[in-house]
Amino acid sequence: MKGKPLVSVVMNCLNCSDFLAASIDSVYCQTYNNWEIIFWDNASCDNGKKIAQSYNSKLIYYCSDKTVPLYEARNFALEKCNGELIAFLDCDDIWINTKLERQVRVYSKSTPLVYSKFQFIDENSKEISAKLPEFGLNKISSQLLINNPISISGVLVDSHLLKNEKFNKVYNLLGDFELWFRLSLSHNFYFLDEVLEFSRQHPNTTSLKNKKNWIKEQRIFYMDLLKSRQVSKKVGIFAIIRYIVKCELLGLLNLVR
Repeated sequence: MKGKPLVSVVMNCLNCSDFLAASIDSVYCQTYNNWEIIFWDNASCDNGKKIAQSYNSKLIYYCSDKTVPLYEARNFALEKCNGELIAFLDCDDIWINTKLERQVRVYSKSTPLVYSKFQFIDENSKEISAKLPEFGLNKISSQLLINNPISISGVLVDSHLLKNEKFNKVYNLLGDFELWFRLSLSHNFYFLDEVLEFSRQHPNTTSLKNKKNWIKEQRIFYMDLLKSRQVSKKVGIFAIIRYIVKCELLGLLNLVR
């Protein structure tokens, strides 16, 4: 790749104006300057549009005619990307200012997905003490089934990879995890051992508001695992069974809370 590759930063927004400016600002503060923001408004009814359109032309604003499931909206945004590389930033997360520079530097065709450590923060941007997944293991497919170490706001991906492998729009919670797992079966990932993203946890996050729906999507996912000889060969049937047991136990806990 000659020169500085253009990075398309995908931001999908649905009524998430509370932390939006801070997220966008963290892109504009990047030390790496060859980027565009593809901002996909999923038919919001708050003032997110006004906030997004207050920035300059490096932020390209699109608005859906109607609200669609999250990962279908992510695919729509991907179709608008011009970059050789793609990053994602949820509208409540924040990047440190060297995020893109550090990841572009280590990216290569042999490792078309780069991911980094993340740190949880609260509504006031204070760090949350929480057990994080184990980062940096070589067998990433198996690790994903144990405890997902990849935050969608912490990746950098070759755009050609995502032209062939889109998000599965059947998911509204598990879509990025399912895509990383699918890609990991045939591609090497690069782990950058640095915290480059702050992942905000608050009551209005999609994952917390819909926590009782996780098990429904996990069942769709693991039923597909059980049908795939490729997956069984790659990670082993024991890893799949362990994942199923973990999902069902956590699903039961969510139901009784």
